[in-house]
Amino acid sequence: MIVASIASDLFQAVLQGAPPGTVYALIAVGFVLTYKTSGVFNFAFGAQAFASMVLFHKASDDWGWSRGLAFVLAVLVFAPLLGFVLEWGIFRHLRTAPPLSTLVVSLGLTVAIPNLVNILLDFSPASGTAPHGVVPDGRSVRYDPFGVYPFSRGELVAMVVAVVAVLGLAALFRLTPVGLKMKAVVESPRMTELNGISADRVSASAWALSSFFAGLAGVLIAPRFTTFDPNEYFNIMVVAIAAAAVGRLVSLPWAFGGGIGLGVLIALVSTFLPRWSDQHEWLKPIQENVQPSIPFIVLFAVIVFVPGLRRNLGSGDPLAGVDPPRQNVTGTIASAGWVSIAIKTALVLGLIAVVYTQADRSWMLLATQAAAVGIIFLSITVITGLGGRISLCQGAFAAIGAFAVYQLGEVRGMAVT
Repeated sequence: MIVASIASDLFQAVLQGAPPGTVYALIAVGFVLTYKTSGVFNFAFGAQAFASMVLFHKASDDWGWSRGLAFVLAVLVFAPLLGFVLEWGIFRHLRTAPPLSTLVVSLGLTVAIPNLVNILLDFSPASGTAPHGVVPDGRSVRYDPFGVYPFSRGELVAMVVAVVAVLGLAALFRLTPVGLKMKAVVESPRMTELNGISADRVSASAWALSSFFAGLAGVLIAPRFTTFDPNEYFNIMVVAIAAAAVGRLVSLPWAFGGGIGLGVLIALVSTFLPRWSDQHEWLKPIQENVQPSIPFIVLFAVIVFVPGLRRNLGSGDPLAGVDPPRQNVTGTIASAGWVSIAIKTALVLGLIAVVYTQADRSWMLLATQAAAVGIIFLSITVITGLGGRISLCQGAFAAIGAFAVYQLGEVRGMAVT
């Protein structure tokens, strides 16, 4: 009886994790597609998904469009156009830039894109509203084909669309000249251009296609959220990166399987860990934090135990260094550097003086936050410049320091007087 109950719960968890897993897989496939064709570790992928979701809801809720037309606009038109603009206006010019440059740009876009979309579309959802899906009654209408877990209509549509989209992508790579050209650009853009193929045009097409996957995933997964918060899409981006790492950042089938596997793994932990914590008290503090940590644990394990991933991260176009060197600008006056430093110093000191003599409490708070954030990001330059490593953990280190100061000062009575 106990074995049958565990098997039933296991099967239920697998079914429960399949719908979000397919959406994670969509984002992972789009992420891998961008990385394979341009070498860009695109952290802005979640922001692109959020932008399509916002446009979909703006068109369907505020403009009075049908959900079908809103889907066409947000996913089939806007999402590819956004990817093309990002490649044409930004990342094309960073093709031979150091990885740190593209990483910083994509992180900046993660913050900029959601805010720009909200401003340009004047998007302000009504209080208490939640994102909805493409199909009507996507949450309320349910089907239980196995008698274990009732799938909502939205979940079934998301799974079917995700599988069809990935199969279409596989057919594109295997059966069409465009797919062959994309494969060639992956190996060497310079060699591709020597064969008369425009690497820029192929790369732009790949970015548009990957952005389509981002928009599709953003609209499909929206009903799982209760708010219109862009941070939710950054969280699923973390899951997608872990799924992409399962495919070593180059295998689309493995990335798709990794996304589904992570969705199922999260569902399994959510199902069985609460039961174990009832039996073992020491698991209760872990229960609240282990679920959001699963993608990081998987990513860490893949990086440590799959050496091929590290080789892929360091690989690049073997002919990337054949670009002609830039001409040095002659006649630069040496004193101009000192003049620039003096002007910048005067401006900074003047700004500090104005803040500390004229600013009210709100502006003082903003200035203090800006200084704190500036120190955090300056620490990145230290570890990158001296250690040669890119660290995204500095904010977490700052949070640990703040928590320790609060505990020592307010809780333990060690406040400085």
